[in-house]
Amino acid sequence: MSRCRRYLLEEMILRILSWTCVPCLLRCKSVCKSWVSSISKPQFLQAHHNNSCIKIPSIIILTSIASPQIKSSVDYEHQEGYGRRSVNIFYSDSLQHSVCIPLLTPFEFMDFVGCLGDFPTILFLSPNHQDTPCRYDVVFGFDGVSNEFKVLKIVYRRDNYRLVTAVAVHLYSWNAGSWREIEVGVELPSMVCYPLCPILKSGPVVDGILYLEGRDVIVTFDLHSELFRLIPFPSYMQVRKSNVFDFEGSVSVLVEFVPADGSLDDKEISLWTLETVSGESFWNKVFTFDSGFKLDWVFFSLGANQFVGTTKLGTVLYESCKKVTKYIALPP
Repeated sequence: MSRCRRYLLEEMILRILSWTCVPCLLRCKSVCKSWVSSISKPQFLQAHHNNSCIKIPSIIILTSIASPQIKSSVDYEHQEGYGRRSVNIFYSDSLQHSVCIPLLTPFEFMDFVGCLGDFPTILFLSPNHQDTPCRYDVVFGFDGVSNEFKVLKIVYRRDNYRLVTAVAVHLYSWNAGSWREIEVGVELPSMVCYPLCPILKSGPVVDGILYLEGRDVIVTFDLHSELFRLIPFPSYMQVRKSNVFDFEGSVSVLVEFVPADGSLDDKEISLWTLETVSGESFWNKVFTFDSGFKLDWVFFSLGANQFVGTTKLGTVLYESCKKVTKYIALPP
């Protein structure tokens, strides 16, 4: 009896482990065979995923481009690392220190922006070149129903070197281990010109639905039923001030509005969330920021009214409740 009191019940151990981060969980698999077996069970993986969606991420991941150290140097393009992209990982409570990881081929043209949690929210674009007739955007998400990752590849083709239209959509299922072409059922956004940026950017995954951000519309993809849907941005919106992001479990966007009889000083910046009732989606204004909100663009939310975005002076973490702005020190 005294020996049993020295050990926790397996159910309690698994409940504790379900709240740990992935690196710690990997170390826990080295403890004993019973832990390896328990951690590998689908039920535990599902519980770990559900808990990771609730936690406020403590790590931020951003991409930066190396700039010249000496602005006046004529030969600065030949400096080591100039123009190369790097991934920078920050802890939200220590923004002045980061881990910098240079991106190598074929990832050196990709953009990473998001919260690095147990299942990262990463936005990235494909490394296509302007002189190729085809290009593609690649996004991914986790299907909690079938417990697998799925990768979505949207293939585009240029017509007359100007209009870029989607011609096919391919889906990779982790469990099946193969690619297959799927039906779209909606008209995906196209774009005039051929910029080196994604036509559709990956947004959050909320309730099993992947939200893809277009210039004028949101494209949703149900990771389980594999169906597409189009949702317009708020009609109230004059200027969009953010990516599409997850705000406390809801798909959200920041909107700027200036009254017709007002000046720029009267502009209103508010946060809107996408609500769904009986299969119908609509936008709901949650709150309006006060005059202390100075961000030019918001990438995502860390929860607890913390937002990561940019100002004229650089990338910042803004806490709306405390009205505090903390600058994130990206490398030169």
